[in-house]
Amino acid sequence: MRRVHEETGKTIVFVTHDMDEALKLASRIAIMDEGRLVQVGTPREILNTPANDFVLNFVGQSDLGLKMLACESVETRLEPAPSALRNDPLESIRNHFGTSDHLWLLSPEGQIEGLLTEAPTGDDDLDRSLRPLGRESHATPDMSLKEALSHMVWRKTDWLPVVDAEGRLTGEVGLNNVVERP
Repeated sequence: MRRVHEETGKTIVFVTHDMDEALKLASRIAIMDEGRLVQVGTPREILNTPANDFVLNFVGQSDLGLKMLACESVETRLEPAPSALRNDPLESIRNHFGTSDHLWLLSPEGQIEGLLTEAPTGDDDLDRSLRPLGRESHATPDMSLKEALSHMVWRKTDWLPVVDAEGRLTGEVGLNNVVERP
């Protein structure tokens, strides 16, 4: 439905009782109670400032924070990512830890090999200290913050690298930045 809207530019009215579906698909939401319009707004407006207790209960209080994260993309919280190439001199890699508590290690082609959370002491220590990441541990700019948070919890990490379509590092999203209010 979102694709049809984007391709045609036509207004689509969709009626649902599924708030998660509405939050995901809608650019604007109208909430009715017993035939009366009680609130109209963007998904974020509805979640941040429910008009009354009916709206608050309708959107669901128990996972309100996760719903708010589902309405925002990683791109909005993207930060520069500290990184180094595997073939950089070891001293250069160690120096990054003077300004950051982690570092994304990249292959000479620019692909992410893994995460370093401590400065390596020797060449062989680089691989021992490296925390390899699978494909599921990367975020994309259009991924929701809810999905990024889920990946962080599942992988037990405070950061996710953000990659472009070719898998190249474009930045990172951190746990602290995800949970901060914009």
